[in-house]
Amino acid sequence: GATGATEECVALGLQWLAAHQLEDGRWNFNHQIGPGDRSSPDPGQYADCPIAATALCLMAFLGNGQTHLEGAYKEQVGRAINYLVNNQRRVNEVNGSLVDPNRQAGMYSHGLATIALAEAYGLTKDPALHDPAQAALTFIADAQNSRGGWRYSVQEPGDLSVSGWMIMAIKSGLMSDLDVPKVVTKRSAMFLDSVGKFDSGARYSYRPGNQDPSANMTAVGLLCRMYMGWKHDHPALERGVKYLARTGPQIGESSDPKPVTNMYFNYYAAQVLRQYGGPEWTKWNTELSNHLVQTQSREEGATKGSWMFDAGTDPGPAAGGRIYCTAMSVMTLEVYYRFLPIYRDQAMQDEFPLD
Repeated sequence: GATGATEECVALGLQWLAAHQLEDGRWNFNHQIGPGDRSSPDPGQYADCPIAATALCLMAFLGNGQTHLEGAYKEQVGRAINYLVNNQRRVNEVNGSLVDPNRQAGMYSHGLATIALAEAYGLTKDPALHDPAQAALTFIADAQNSRGGWRYSVQEPGDLSVSGWMIMAIKSGLMSDLDVPKVVTKRSAMFLDSVGKFDSGARYSYRPGNQDPSANMTAVGLLCRMYMGWKHDHPALERGVKYLARTGPQIGESSDPKPVTNMYFNYYAAQVLRQYGGPEWTKWNTELSNHLVQTQSREEGATKGSWMFDAGTDPGPAAGGRIYCTAMSVMTLEVYYRFLPIYRDQAMQDEFPLD
């Protein structure tokens, strides 16, 4: 599914992200902080989430096969990894937190950073990354609510948005030969059952209870189900994929300066449809990839290689600004080969240990 045009977008996006990394290895959603040309508009509002910003950008580099041991961005990737490792706060000898100060975003930060560290370890098997990645996974295990989810604080009853990143982190850890207690994965499945009671598991809501299902949460829930072992012919998965295909990418007019585009939904749904394959994926991919190629900033100057969208139903553009939009767009254009980290089909073939 990748083309010369999409790969050029990825290359330009990584260049823009690299130019906005700070000297200590971190990124800030307020990308106007720091030395050099910081004149790109649209900084994010969450300036107190450097761990989340760093992890998200690092995932974009890792998804392109860039590590601290090889690739054109070894220095940038190495500094980002060091920033995360150096800012991990040990709860005890085996448990390490990567939670940002922002309460609403802090657990998101930890999930993203755990994915990044687990992927970096899985790609390189660098022994120096084993303990930090394992400690981050242990924090996730200890932070899980007894009913299986995660939210804004340790053991708080969960929501699917935070839990989705945590389940992806668990999958990254398991595929990188790190340890996750089986009870954690069993509870995760129980939580998905609690938010997936619509159309017999084909649709998902944000939290358990009487909330209606949404497109965003359905994309998250179905991807988690695929990571946890649902097969291609699972009836609920088939219905869910058809629903996502009917919904289509949530994009605005490419000719708008900042089209309304929901990259949160697009990122998750693209992974579901890419793995499922078939005509639904072909149509989806053509529409979304064309939109991202057309909306990337190509004018010479400070914004070249970046993306910025209006929020729509995605809170990310306001909170994370141009950093968020660019990193999410790059990762979405890496969907052809980026599966936790580049394990591709194995990511779906290996089930979670539930027994």
